[in-house]
Amino acid sequence: MNPAMRDFLTVHRVRRERGLRSSAVQAMPFQNYESAVLEDRCGARFRVAISALLDHNDDPYPVFVTDLSVAGFAAEIAVELPVGALCLLRLPNSVAMLSFVVWADAGTVGCSFNRLLDPETLQRLLKWWRD
Repeated sequence: MNPAMRDFLTVHRVRRERGLRSSAVQAMPFQNYESAVLEDRCGARFRVAISALLDHNDDPYPVFVTDLSVAGFAAEIAVELPVGALCLLRLPNSVAMLSFVVWADAGTVGCSFNRLLDPETLQRLLKWWRD
């Protein structure tokens, strides 16, 4: 098992043991990924419509990013990717961002970034998309 997936599963095990539920979510900044995952949603999620590429096993797949936050994204994709798959999201005018698939359902994937995006980077991406 890759280290990112192991960390993800460990955090969710701790979250279950502590009895944390999504109703306990509060909007607040997080210093690390583990804290963010414990709260399920670590920041505002933005509805977007961005064409991008999602690389998996050195194969680039076109995706349509529909949701973006500092912790991850949701995207429409024509292929099935397994939960836990490591991917590289390539948004236009941005650096590639390492992520892994958290859920997949009927042509849509939800991915979590390996490292939280800097809020300024997210705002720059959103500004580019709006312009």
